[in-house]
Amino acid sequence: MLSISENAEGQFHAAPWAAQLIDLGVRASRFCANDKRLTETRQLYIAITVPIRNLAASLVATGWMLEASIKRSTDPIEQLQSLPTGTVVRMVTDTDIILGVYRGLEENRVHIGRKTYMTRVVRAVARVNDSSEEPWQRDKLPPSTSLGIFAGKPQLWFDYVCRPPAGLAIVGAKSRILEDLSTYVMITGSASVPTMLKDIVLPQTKHVASWATELIAPSSLMDDIDDVPQFSAVILDGAPAVKAVELLDAQLVIAVIDRSIMDDTAAEEVVQRRNKPGNELVCLASDMSWHPPAGVEALAFRTRR
Repeated sequence: MLSISENAEGQFHAAPWAAQLIDLGVRASRFCANDKRLTETRQLYIAITVPIRNLAASLVATGWMLEASIKRSTDPIEQLQSLPTGTVVRMVTDTDIILGVYRGLEENRVHIGRKTYMTRVVRAVARVNDSSEEPWQRDKLPPSTSLGIFAGKPQLWFDYVCRPPAGLAIVGAKSRILEDLSTYVMITGSASVPTMLKDIVLPQTKHVASWATELIAPSSLMDDIDDVPQFSAVILDGAPAVKAVELLDAQLVIAVIDRSIMDDTAAEEVVQRRNKPGNELVCLASDMSWHPPAGVEALAFRTRR
């Protein structure tokens, strides 16, 4: 069971529903990885209705990220030795995440940007495609989470932060999503360090050293309707996002519909999509072994992209 809090030092409250929503992201990702009927032209569409939208999309996104494949790093010093100077890299040390231009190795020191680090503290390195002329960002390394496969495996956490899984997008109001992602979770009754959802989802925002998940405002998708973004998974947070689904392409779509808002257009959009010829219903209970928490309704089906 999970407990949640608005801050790491605050009082944590048991939230079994939060664990179930994270589990939806985990199981949906796992299902898509093994379902042979999902192709370049077919996708899995899951719709859930919730009493209020708060946290739902961010929790599902957390589950998807926890299940995504981690790119294991090789020896970081050997990687640096193989890179030409001038390469933009992300480097994770015992305490920091650094994004900058690699300037070379010198005995037991590595030069990134205008800073120098001892090689003995370097834990992971990745080459980064960055269009900035002289990128530089240094963030504190978040504590390793005890969720998922990371418990007791610090090197996995270094690798995850350095080479985070790509392919996830959340569509919705960015300010609300970022507020949700500032929530802390921890395993109820454990002595583990609380985890901020943002540290797992890794939203792509300004001035961050590591990012993975793209946050998209529904209105921005209308700017260039001829350029359809492609993702592995898309989470639609609220009615405006649900109605913009045609402007995205993904193997997995999870729509979160807020029942506290008197707007039936999102639900109608889902029903119309479900009723299209050729769709195949997916039973969340038997096919994915997932059961919605109290107050949440859900349906799933395969459909044309």
